[in-house]
Amino acid sequence: MAIRKSQSEKFKEEIENYYNENKQSIIKSDFDIFHFSVQQKLWESTYYSNEIVNFYENDFAYHDNQGETIQTATISTGLNLNKLEITRYCNLYIGGYFMSVMSIFDSLAHEVNTLFKFLNSKTQTKIYLYTIINEFKKKMPNSEFYKFTSEILSNKGWWKILGKFRNAITHEGIMAKDIDISFDAIVGKEILKKIHLPDNPQKRPFTYKKDYEIQSFIENHHKNIPSTIESCYKKLIKDLENSKKLPIQV
Repeated sequence: MAIRKSQSEKFKEEIENYYNENKQSIIKSDFDIFHFSVQQKLWESTYYSNEIVNFYENDFAYHDNQGETIQTATISTGLNLNKLEITRYCNLYIGGYFMSVMSIFDSLAHEVNTLFKFLNSKTQTKIYLYTIINEFKKKMPNSEFYKFTSEILSNKGWWKILGKFRNAITHEGIMAKDIDISFDAIVGKEILKKIHLPDNPQKRPFTYKKDYEIQSFIENHHKNIPSTIESCYKKLIKDLENSKKLPIQV
């Protein structure tokens, strides 16, 4: 049975074909590294997402100030839970998650810029998705990729959430500080019940009216990411087909 190729793989193959026809068309080494970076950051975000979704059942090694392992405990069954250590690991994973997700789109912006040749990456280092969208708006508004991504930036709630959390994590780094723990008197153990996320991580003090719980919040958010990236490549394939050459012009 043939393995079904992803849109990302199909797009890379198409770029290879057009590049072989004209090896002066684009800086292929730039395309290769940014295309790989998108896949790497997507893998990282999925890793962090899985860690968060399974957080209550994870094992954690507790360390002393010299880095020596004190003990390993399963936080859902430990006799006395180390609340500070739980918080540290939780913020480690959620920080890694949001930074990785935003890095996907940063790398994608560089990849697209390489293919459309909008900006000189040697002189213009601040290339983000918003930057590229503005270039499309001015120069190639008929692009299928532009139509799709501009809709995301304008109307998708998950994108706005991503921006808020990424910006807050960049500056403060602490998102999860409110955890619920109960004590089961029958078995004599503390149980991790719930880890809260703030309504808006950019506003202090934190409020929790929306009742965000870390597992379901990240699980629901991450459902949007792989599918969106695949759709981005599908739209880029259409642009490439319409251009029939590199750099892409539509």
